[in-house]
Amino acid sequence: MTRKRIAAALIAVALFGTSCSNGAPRAGDRTRLGGEDAAKSEAKKKKGVLKKAAKIGEKAERPGEGGGTGKGTSARAAGQPPGSSTSSEIDPSLARRTAIVDDPPNDAKKDGVTPSYAELTEASIIGLGEDFKLTMTFAGDLPSSMPNDQTHMIVAVGITGASDEEGYSFGAQATQDGWKPYAGGKDDGTSEFPGTFDVGGNRIEMIIPWDYIRGPRRFEWYAASNWFSQIAGTTHYRVDLVPNDGLAKFPN
Repeated sequence: MTRKRIAAALIAVALFGTSCSNGAPRAGDRTRLGGEDAAKSEAKKKKGVLKKAAKIGEKAERPGEGGGTGKGTSARAAGQPPGSSTSSEIDPSLARRTAIVDDPPNDAKKDGVTPSYAELTEASIIGLGEDFKLTMTFAGDLPSSMPNDQTHMIVAVGITGASDEEGYSFGAQATQDGWKPYAGGKDDGTSEFPGTFDVGGNRIEMIIPWDYIRGPRRFEWYAASNWFSQIAGTTHYRVDLVPNDGLAKFPN
């Protein structure tokens, strides 16, 4: 290669490097790759699914449409915190106490073709010392994801706070992209999950630090499963609450 060709090649490389640094996105550059926009888009999707879940809960409340349920089904079907509060003081002696509620089989409010794995059979809260474990048991093994973008599943455990403004919810959304856990108070339910989340067989387990709810204390709670899908233009759903009416107590 002549000296002129070598010089031309070096100039071309320099110009290419300049154009990349000034205009084109680079690996690891979240701003240029749309990282913030992607996060906002993801949060918007989660909110949209929760709104759909609330509408399914409204359908389940109506007599003649899958059977009537107790007041508050809509909020619980969307994984919202309980609307009431529990006045209680922090009590370290409750850090290892337990609450378990068995749920009757096939008591979910449903309409259309729905999977058995959306049916709750038991829910429990077990104190582990510094943490507590939320366990939801279902009538069938849970899939790793939903089959298409028209099918969703919401699972949640709602816990009362010490005031009406301080409820808590812990749960997950299942879409065709898999399971994504979330935590929330009186918000949109899209906060970062504070503990560990695991799906295995017919169980979902969540481990949360007691500190997240200000420490071990007496409270009331519920668990909910909400599966819904659009099939041939028709909404199919299964909504199951534990307990069916009212709230359970911790400890029991």
